[in-house]
Amino acid sequence: ALKAAAPACEPWLDTSGATVDFETLETDIAIIHAHEPPPGCESLLIARDRLSPVAATALARTLQDPVDLLAAPLIHEEGAIGWADWLAEAGVESKSIWKGMNFSDGDIALAAAELGQGVALASLFLAEAAIAGGALVQPFAATLDTGKAWYALTDERRLKDEDVRDTWRWLEGQAAGNP
Repeated sequence: ALKAAAPACEPWLDTSGATVDFETLETDIAIIHAHEPPPGCESLLIARDRLSPVAATALARTLQDPVDLLAAPLIHEEGAIGWADWLAEAGVESKSIWKGMNFSDGDIALAAAELGQGVALASLFLAEAAIAGGALVQPFAATLDTGKAWYALTDERRLKDEDVRDTWRWLEGQAAGNP
């Protein structure tokens, strides 16, 4: 969809987590995951980050109530917010839920969930395509707000470029569909 809206856009994806500095990087637009956008740049809220359990269809069928997660194979992702937080929000008391597979990369955790290896506590924004395509199911409506969001960043100078403006407009349209 981006290539159709902005044919000259040639995405360069960098997942290093490096600080975005438009003065030193060859970057026109950056997308970050943060509590708030940094000062001194143009920013666009793309989507708030909400976590919820996701699983392959067969495994999701075994989950009738959030308490069922205590006996399910869980997929853990490194981060400040995890299963204990979501379970508490859902009203489930959990003493120790550290068993299961652990990943430092959310994409690999989602892939493991798609393969039926367990239930992942996933960013719904990142899992959206897999859920829409039927590879993953969100068995419970409850979500946990992480306090973070996905923001697009650029600077005023770069928005003077037609191709950057086309890409920014496309991002604005995408952001309009995400609460």
